[in-house]
Amino acid sequence: IVDEDADLDEVFGRFTAPDQAPARAWLRARGARFPADCVADIVRWGDAATLRVALADGADVNAPARSAGELPAEVAVAQPDPEMVAVLIEHGAQVSARFRLSNLIRDRNADQLRIALDFGAVVRPSDIREAVYAGDVPSLRAMGEHDSALSARAWDPKRAGSGASLEVQAALEALSAAKLEQAEAARRARKAAAKAARRERRLARAGRTEG
Repeated sequence: IVDEDADLDEVFGRFTAPDQAPARAWLRARGARFPADCVADIVRWGDAATLRVALADGADVNAPARSAGELPAEVAVAQPDPEMVAVLIEHGAQVSARFRLSNLIRDRNADQLRIALDFGAVVRPSDIREAVYAGDVPSLRAMGEHDSALSARAWDPKRAGSGASLEVQAALEALSAAKLEQAEAARRARKAAAKAARRERRLARAGRTEG
């Protein structure tokens, strides 16, 4: 490696597994640091301690893997490790805008779905329909807790159809009611903010007049 004048950082980024610590120590002693695009490989093959070292070296939690092109967060969803997931979330790792929840719903994997949502996965109306069709109440609840973009109408139990189970209907009713309450609270907040802004403008005009 040294005789061939190899890029030590590039080599270093290939030694991500815990049992490769001696190789990393040898390379580190010669000035090697983790490269920016190594995080996905560490998530796949390494551990949280190695991930922290890479991040201290300046590795990018949102850089795609050199091989498959997956983002670190997407690798973490596929093979979740609680400590690794926590470190990635702390440092702002995100799934891509193209990431779909549908496969996780079909597999009835609500735990991995929650992780994907923590990494910024977007809930789409088709995901709600998929969970209703699958009778996957845990996934419905997880998506409802995270969703902030869809209207209450997307969660309306009337849209579930007559074949939905009573448990699914109850979950949708609770989620729809919560979304309506959130929308009403947001409306009241906007109204109060507008009223306060009008009051500030009146006071400012009065102050200029007195001046």
